[in-house]
Amino acid sequence: MKVKFIAIILLVLSLGACKKDPPQPRQTQYTIIPQNNSGITGTVSFIEKADLSQTEVDIEVNNPTSHTCVAHIHQGPPLTYRG
Repeated sequence: MKVKFIAIILLVLSLGACKKDPPQPRQTQYTIIPQNNSGITGTVSFIEKADLSQTEVDIEVNNPTSHTCVAHIHQGPPLTYRG
């Protein structure tokens, strides 16, 4: 009886010691398509933080002009511009 009790205790302790891997953050990247003959290209990356509570947005712009480049994000799937 004592051996069974010890075996059960060891089993419970070993199950409790199992380490679950934290959720892996996701990352996705989209290509910036030039609009209105701007020539501006680049990429936009969405990187989920490790705790999954925030998303980092990285924008890399190629061929920027001397004027301000405006960017905005819409909820929903990415769209492809056909203009």
